[in-house]
Amino acid sequence: MRALCIDDHPVNRRVLVALLATAGISADEAESGSHGLQLLDAFDYDLVFMDLRMPEMDGVEAAALIRARDDKKCDVPIILVTADIEFSVGPPRIGNDFDGAVFKPIRPDILFETIASALVLHDADMVSLN
Repeated sequence: MRALCIDDHPVNRRVLVALLATAGISADEAESGSHGLQLLDAFDYDLVFMDLRMPEMDGVEAAALIRARDDKKCDVPIILVTADIEFSVGPPRIGNDFDGAVFKPIRPDILFETIASALVLHDADMVSLN
């Protein structure tokens, strides 16, 4: 399984990549929404993790551009990753482009539950997330 982690803060990306590695998920990193879209053009991903607040292009705009694609990549599960307190009290209220949300600081149990739920939503092959 291969994931794409899009976040403008390198420490946040490294933490997420390390947590994913514990479940056998390899991950590429992008420091902006536009860089993430370039990587999505070049490679196939099973999951995308998208920070909400980024300069240049925020996560909402980048997710909408992924969903607007005219190829199979438009259906990749996208998980919101945010420290935004507005979204920590319930599910994201920012449209249907996200398949789940994980709040910073990331709790591994919540991360893996969210991944499993997103994969089920997209009828993806299940992996063991221990």
